[in-house]
Amino acid sequence: MVRPGCSAPRPSGPKQPAPRPPNPPQQKQPKTKTQLLKPPQHKPSQLPLPRTPPPTQLPPNPASYSTTLRKAPTPPPPPAQYTEYTDQQLHPATHNPPTPPLTQSAKRTRTISTSSSGSAMSHHSITQTTTYRYCIRNILTAITSQKQLYNSILTFNLPLTNLKFNHNQSALIETKLPVAFDLSKKLQHLFGDPNVSFTQLSGPKPQTHTPKPPSFSCVIRNVDRDITESEILQAINLPRITRALRIISRATNLPTTFVRIITTSKSTLEHLLQHGICMFSRHYPCEPSHIPDPTPKYCSLCTKIGHLSSECTTRVQICPSCGENHKPNMCKPDTQPKCNNCSGPHPTYSFECTKRKEIPSTPAEAAPPKPADTQSVSSESSALPETAYYLRQTDFLRTIALTFIHLFPDRRSEVIQAIDQASQPFLNRRTWASFSGNVVAFSTPYIVIS
Repeated sequence: MVRPGCSAPRPSGPKQPAPRPPNPPQQKQPKTKTQLLKPPQHKPSQLPLPRTPPPTQLPPNPASYSTTLRKAPTPPPPPAQYTEYTDQQLHPATHNPPTPPLTQSAKRTRTISTSSSGSAMSHHSITQTTTYRYCIRNILTAITSQKQLYNSILTFNLPLTNLKFNHNQSALIETKLPVAFDLSKKLQHLFGDPNVSFTQLSGPKPQTHTPKPPSFSCVIRNVDRDITESEILQAINLPRITRALRIISRATNLPTTFVRIITTSKSTLEHLLQHGICMFSRHYPCEPSHIPDPTPKYCSLCTKIGHLSSECTTRVQICPSCGENHKPNMCKPDTQPKCNNCSGPHPTYSFECTKRKEIPSTPAEAAPPKPADTQSVSSESSALPETAYYLRQTDFLRTIALTFIHLFPDRRSEVIQAIDQASQPFLNRRTWASFSGNVVAFSTPYIVIS
């Protein structure tokens, strides 16, 4: 019961909100002609989303799933193509032909940089520049440094690319454009000396002879003595074979059953080492020649044995013909050559010198080996993954062999033998090396199991 004068007790549950009265129905206004022609506008949050197709369901059977993947393999990337373009093709709108004519003193450099990733993508940039070379002679003795010379000729506003001050009071100047005015009179007026000259240097002299290509050799065993050299050359029938020479024994001075094949082609050498030759219905395998001992370093400046010109401490030019202190091209043509190391009747750089035939006492005095082919074979484009893997193995074996030969020049035979024994079980390949002086050619064929 509720006592008189007291209000009713409040309910213990949560407070219920008071019901709102229903909104009166709104009458839809008819659209006007302007609203009908106006395109519908959506708010950013109410933009219609594009419909996405439902995800493709994989087959429940794993075997059928692997079959589906095998039917649509990923195509291999196309091989990278390297094409050279001219400046007019790369920039047709900004190409302008050079106004000054090119002379013999113009030195051109052409640089092509290529960068490629795992995908078939190549980028080429061709830069062609022209440099004009001049020489200033009889400079005043008051100018003794590069800075003083630069500040002196700074008033002429030359388009300099290189300035080199020499201690014989001369300087080399390289410019982007040819110097149109006579700079000799201005230099004479600037230095106050009429003996100052400014001349344009001529271009490099053309080579009158081609360098002799290196020759490599391999050996054929158990060749009967009645087989002549002409019959061996006829049976080989490969290009660039110099000669077939039967080896003479040093002990008995009689011909042996070993025949040396000399060639100037690296591909011919690899073919002989891998396949051998067939004569009179018999197969003769070929093997690499004995690896020669290392030769000592030779300095082209002081003509001494044991170091290179880049390692020379005297920095004095000695003529290799007469032994005097002047450049080789300034020697008289009727001078009798005399070796500066063994005093023999030959130039110092000749391999007839007995000092150059001696084995270096330390590995640091041995001449570093040079590869016959400096181009990487793995850079060749190939669509077959097996071929690319084979080429990468070839570059790897060549790099390892050349590195260890350079580190241990007195153990060349042991290095090649160790790499050959390691590459057979792991890579199923052979590793051979053939030397022509300091030039070495590597051959790494697969082992063919018949």
